[in-house]
Order: sequence, then structure tokens, then C-alpha cells
Amino acid sequence: MANIVINGIAIDPNAPKPVLAAMALNNKTAEASDYLIVQTKQPLDRSQRAELAKAGARIVESVPGDAYVCYFPKTNLKNVRSLPFVSWAELYPRAVKIAPSLRDLTPRPAGVEAASAMFAEPGKLDSTRKTVDVVLHRNVDPKK
Repeated sequence: MANIVINGIAIDPNAPKPVLAAMALNNKTAEASDYLIVQTKQPLDRSQRAELAKAGARIVESVPGDAYVCYFPKTNLKNVRSLPFVSWAELYPRAVKIAPSLRDLTPRPAGVEAASAMFAEPGKLDSTRKTVDVVLHRNVDPKK
């Protein structure tokens, strides 16, 4: 499986289980979030997209690494994970929510490793102004 890159952070679905667990990427259910990352074995055709939707995961956007961010208001991941074209499905990770530049990490072309980003020390607090882009999932109403 290829690394999944979101916001300059690279997630390795093949990382050792203890590493995935330390980043909370070993969930049995989706109770903690309404969003998933679903990595597939190939780009999805129309019927596979319909199957994914029937399993409760509605694609919000595609991301590098043959993956999709999906809205998933359900809790049982089994139906998504058991689809024959799905290679990995997990909750949207906390590690990708803050860009490497805000963590004082040097951006890398293939993305900063998720574990490095997740466990990096916070940047120094000072009065220097930084412009920050806040990006919401496409199906979120910013007024709410």
C-alpha cells in the first residue's frame, strides 16, 4: 500500500501495529469520528463507489495514496473494511490536522511521517504572526 498524504503528512498504513496504535489508527469502531480515510486497491469505478456508499461511507474527496476521505456517521467499520476493493479503512487521524509548518517541522516532498508529526514538540510560542488556513471537510457548513 502507498502512503496516504494529507496536509503534508504521510500516513503509512503498513506501519507496525504498535506505531498505528500509538497514533490511534487501530480503531475497532468509528464512534470517535464521523470521518474515515479509506484506501483502495485501485481507483474506484461507479459500482464500487455505490458499494462504499451502501456500506455507509460517502466520499467527500480523494487524497494522494489511492485513498478517499469519507463521511461515515455510522460506527461499525466492518462493512467498509470487508469490501473486496478496500485495502485499509481507519478514522480520520488527528496527526494530519495541523500542518508541519505549525509544528516547526520541515516539509518534505513525500510528506512528513505521521508519527513524527503527531509526537513533535509544539512550536515555540511567541508574538510572531502566522497566517493559518483553516480547511474544513467539503460537506461541512462553515456557518455552523
